[in-house]
Amino acid sequence: AGLRTMAEDQVTAISESEEFVGRTVKESKVKITWQLSLGKSSYVVEMTNSKVSGKKKIFVNGRLQHEQQVINANRFQYSWPLARHLMSVVPAEPGSSLAFDLRIDGESFHR
Repeated sequence: AGLRTMAEDQVTAISESEEFVGRTVKESKVKITWQLSLGKSSYVVEMTNSKVSGKKKIFVNGRLQHEQQVINANRFQYSWPLARHLMSVVPAEPGSSLAFDLRIDGESFHR
């Protein structure tokens, strides 16, 4: 691996939000959106969690990255490489305003 500059590795958390997006009952499905930049590139990571079917989907810039059915949300965890960083969606710490947290190289999105 070549030398890496700080600018290439710069992680900037821009925003996070949560909305209910269920088709019939809004609260039955939640979508969490994280906006961030890694170096000079911007990314939008979205996760949908159906409370009825247990289906979890993760999208990166609108493209499906991962899909899994897990009834117990506390057991869901997924990691993938993105722009020389390791991204992870994990259950949030107790007391968090969101059900899931995005981690970048092990650090919480809203550190």
